[in-house]
Amino acid sequence: MNAQLLTKTSFFLSTLYTFTKSDMMTIVVPTTAFGTVASGSLDPAQLLYRLFWVWLHLLQFCISNQTLNLAEDANNKPWRPIPAGRISVRAARWLRWMLVGVCIVYSATCNVLPMGLILLAATIAYNELHLSSHWFSRNALNAIGYASFSIGAANAGCTVTSCVAAAASLIAQVLISLVIFTTIHALDFKDIEGDGLIGRRTLPILYPLVSRLCTAALIPFWSLLLAYHYRDASPLISLGTVVLGLSTGARFAWKRSREADKMSGALYNIWLCFLHVMPFVGSSMVFGL
Repeated sequence: MNAQLLTKTSFFLSTLYTFTKSDMMTIVVPTTAFGTVASGSLDPAQLLYRLFWVWLHLLQFCISNQTLNLAEDANNKPWRPIPAGRISVRAARWLRWMLVGVCIVYSATCNVLPMGLILLAATIAYNELHLSSHWFSRNALNAIGYASFSIGAANAGCTVTSCVAAAASLIAQVLISLVIFTTIHALDFKDIEGDGLIGRRTLPILYPLVSRLCTAALIPFWSLLLAYHYRDASPLISLGTVVLGLSTGARFAWKRSREADKMSGALYNIWLCFLHVMPFVGSSMVFGL
């Protein structure tokens, strides 16, 4: 009986993780890293608070998204829980709306209720209201989502004295939001076929050549601009950001197969991680150096 319960629990938890698997590097790692360095607190308990807060809100977004875009996932990501048969659409939709209450309660517990509510509203706008179908609203909601995840992560589990969220973190988040708004379509190149099936009007579908060339130019541009703006950042982080930006931009320009776009998307996610920590790593306001 205990073995059966353990097996079912393990299956359920692995199913939850699989909902979010493809967005761990896109959302969880960069925004949790931003929250950690921006808060100035490396306390393990607070790290767990912010990590779980980010993942929980990502989970409710992913389940919402994946219960509405069945054809896309069947084509692009057949290993996800619904097309793989790990959970029914009905059960997933029930879980999605149950998580709304869980996210609200946990956000209130972590003292980041406003960010939680913004993410819930953005999720409904992106998925249920289908604003993700046009590139402009899609990119704008992605920028809002990243900002909310990052600000929430910087403050989740904090008290008045346990975290010192730097004032400069607001400037950093504005800059990163602009980066997201102008480049997040880089992750849409690999999904052109699936997005076309459900009628999405992403930039790679509407303007395949122009959007690719703009991506190839904008990623290096932002790399150099932020490296210059944060001249006091760690030289290794700055160098890594620039090198990744230049190489990723070049890949989008010259390597155009679906498999190449998957690899370029993975490099783009790593590049975002560097951008999220650049404003703080090596800065005296975080580490007291």
